[in-house]
Amino acid sequence: DESFARAERVAGPFPALNGIAIDEDGACLVASSNFSFLRPRGGIFLVRIAPEAAPARVEPLLDGLGLANGLSYDRRANRFSFTDTLQAAYRLDPPSNTRGTAARAVPIYRKTAIKEAFDDLCVDAGGRVWMADPVRPCLKVYDPASDSLTRLRIEGFGQASSCRIREEGGQEILYVS
Repeated sequence: DESFARAERVAGPFPALNGIAIDEDGACLVASSNFSFLRPRGGIFLVRIAPEAAPARVEPLLDGLGLANGLSYDRRANRFSFTDTLQAAYRLDPPSNTRGTAARAVPIYRKTAIKEAFDDLCVDAGGRVWMADPVRPCLKVYDPASDSLTRLRIEGFGQASSCRIREEGGQEILYVS
């Protein structure tokens, strides 16, 4: 409820609920995985929130992924993005009913070192992809236009886990936990 006095389960159970994002039309996607580093299995799911008396419906969009983790929605591009902790950052191309294709994971940036990981991600107005890397630990930004990656280490900051960009007074502000 609006006062946060009670919570109500709307979908699940999932092995772990790692990411959640909602687009402007109210589509709610969740990233879930078993978080097993030896046998990773996860997916991206569409959760259709039903009227109060009906249960929510969960539809798999991408199944058989590794450690599906961070998930965000970029309203400028009208696109979801997600991470697989051990592999890469991806954009989610929606299913096409006219061509009969399923949703596809298209790599944005793949890891370049053994000691590299992906927790969460977000996209700024310039199309740069910001990613939390808990292993290094750092915040990294990938610019697809120049195909360049910059790692940012912040003095006194621990392991980055989550990141989001919010526009405040016409200026983008990056929030990192």
